[in-house]
Amino acid sequence: MKVKIITFSTIILFALGIVSCTTNSSKSKNTEPVVIDFSQPRVAEQANDASDALQKSEKLVVEKDSVYRFVEIQPAFNGGLEVMLDFISTNIHYPEDAKIQQLSGDVICQFVVEQDGSITNIEIRKGISQSLDAEAIRVIQLMPKWNPGKLSGETVRTMYSLPIKFKLE
Repeated sequence: MKVKIITFSTIILFALGIVSCTTNSSKSKNTEPVVIDFSQPRVAEQANDASDALQKSEKLVVEKDSVYRFVEIQPAFNGGLEVMLDFISTNIHYPEDAKIQQLSGDVICQFVVEQDGSITNIEIRKGISQSLDAEAIRVIQLMPKWNPGKLSGETVRTMYSLPIKFKLE
């Protein structure tokens, strides 16, 4: 028992020595502290004016045919998340073969919400089985039009990922 305690304490001391060596080596570098002078408000005003001018001149160019992953306003199911979950649970049918095999889990679907809110290009990013994947696609195809995504105030085509949970009761 004493051997284990000595070995364990030796390992801890060795680890602490490594940490202190790396800490000391980073401190030994000759670095100047950064000093920010807040006493000159005029400099701050100029910086804000410059950044405002830069933001105005660099307005994001939105291409109508491009599919965006990151937008300012995400696409949304009409009525919100709860209404979408209710729609999915009402319309989904657990395939018989999946019941027999007792398959469950999340099917991760990805699709494009078009500028008019329609859904296109449905793909399975993570599937469970052929029948559960097909059922997830079927339910997404039944969905009514969504509120489309927006970028720089313009409606854009947006990629959206949706997990559909299959769980046996």
